[in-house]
Amino acid sequence: MTWNFTEEYDYCFDDPTRIGHVAISNNNVILTFPEKIESETYQKLDQTVTFCLNHQLIFDFDLLPISTLNDFLCCKNMLYRCFYEYTILTQLNYYTSADFIPKYYKNLTTTFENPHYYLACLENVNTTTIELLLKEDQTDIPQNPVHYQLFCGKQLLLCTKTNFSMLKAESVHFIVAFILYKLIKY
Repeated sequence: MTWNFTEEYDYCFDDPTRIGHVAISNNNVILTFPEKIESETYQKLDQTVTFCLNHQLIFDFDLLPISTLNDFLCCKNMLYRCFYEYTILTQLNYYTSADFIPKYYKNLTTTFENPHYYLACLENVNTTTIELLLKEDQTDIPQNPVHYQLFCGKQLLLCTKTNFSMLKAESVHFIVAFILYKLIKY
């Protein structure tokens, strides 16, 4: 018997017209941040996190409508919820306890490379930069991996169904969990 599962979270930002949304189902995790309105004033964050796919900027914390500490915490909680639910749906064990240990290093560079993709992350005290370069198609792509979508307002920033369609499910799941994990760290 197959169960259909859905769970939806709405996040209230300090501006009552802005609502963030996380939707989870059997094979989808969808994150929608409220749209940032350029005419308004937002906090400049001390810490910057960016994600680039094939040398194109996909996500930056500066895209988020963060006016207050509550807005920042909503964004972080939305990302954490996606990471948590995605790792459960994909049955991916992603060990994260090392982040609770104080960091005494100046820079941390993490790289994963294989014939299909290159994934790198450079971290220091205030900056995290994630770069993913897709190289070549993988064969025997499975039919139903768990998909992830990231929206800012109505704009689709990332969709694993289209952006990562040439990768096997286990590669997609590892890459998405790694990116979400790095996004929630700060």
